[in-house]
Amino acid sequence: MLSRRKLFFANTLIHRQDALQRMQRRAYLALSAAFLAGCGTGPSPETTTSTTPTETTETPTETTEEPTETTETPTETTEEPTETTETPETETPDPDAAAAIETAERRLVAAAEAYAGYGSGGRQTFLDVTAGTTNFETDAIDTELDAAREALDEAGGTATEDQQATVTLLREAVTFLDEVSSAQLELQDGYQDYTTAWELVYYTQSAANRIDDVRQAFESARPHLSALESETTPESADATAAYTRETYEAKVAQIRAEMRTYELAAAHFVPYEESLDELSSAVNQYDRSKWQRASELFGSVTETYDAIVADIGEFEAPEPLDEQFAVFSCDVDALARGCDLLAQSATARANDERDRGEELRREAKPVFEECGTLDRVSVLKKLY
Repeated sequence: MLSRRKLFFANTLIHRQDALQRMQRRAYLALSAAFLAGCGTGPSPETTTSTTPTETTETPTETTEEPTETTETPTETTEEPTETTETPETETPDPDAAAAIETAERRLVAAAEAYAGYGSGGRQTFLDVTAGTTNFETDAIDTELDAAREALDEAGGTATEDQQATVTLLREAVTFLDEVSSAQLELQDGYQDYTTAWELVYYTQSAANRIDDVRQAFESARPHLSALESETTPESADATAAYTRETYEAKVAQIRAEMRTYELAAAHFVPYEESLDELSSAVNQYDRSKWQRASELFGSVTETYDAIVADIGEFEAPEPLDEQFAVFSCDVDALARGCDLLAQSATARANDERDRGEELRREAKPVFEECGTLDRVSVLKKLY
């Protein structure tokens, strides 16, 4: 009878033999499968097939790059018309037209110098010639402008397209100098009447006749300003050394402001003058403790001054017209605010609110003193 140790070794041997047989069988099956696979069309065609798609997918990549080069072609084509449009720049100027244009330009410069020569205070610029330039004349200016027109008419007959553009701008320059000269002459004629009318207002004398002359000056200058605004442009300065764009714009603005000053003076100097009589009555009623009537009268003149202030707005007169107009504008504004306070004061006194009435009266005084109105409108001093 076998011992347990021998029996253990016997069983182990048997198991090893069975395992060896199983391994040999697996190896045989694997070898058979490999042999059978080598006899078919398997691996070789698969390798070929996997390579071919790789090359095929690369081909469209090369194709998509070609349109990129094609799209650059129109860019080169669009540059050719640019060279074509530059051709007119090589157009040869007509010598006769060029000489006539040069003559016109010299005449324009001479006209501008004659205009500026009337500048006040030793200064000789366009803007120094104002409505207050009382010695302004246009004879020398007109002579130069007539010569410039003749030269431009001569140039226009043979001028090339480029030269014709210059002729057009120079004609605008002629119109500009002509119209500013004519407008300035008309506004000058109204200057003395304007300053005198303002003085008469404060001396309680009638300014109506003087104001009529101011209105006439304004109306006479109006067509010239209209021509400047509709027939000329700042671009005319590009063709001449007579003035710059900045000078053009500043001069037109100056004439517009001078005309506006005359217009406002003509509209409001007489109503303002008439209001001073009503203001005097209001002060007298207040001084005599006629509170209700004083309140009504102060309220009425306040409405008059408010209407003038609203029409004037933020307008500022140009030099030298501002010497009178700025004072007038300040006085009207002060009277509008001060008389309103006095109307409230009179109402308070009518309601037996003595302290409140006195307080409002005192508040009005510094308002009247802001720009010296209390000194010019002497009737107010009765209350202070």
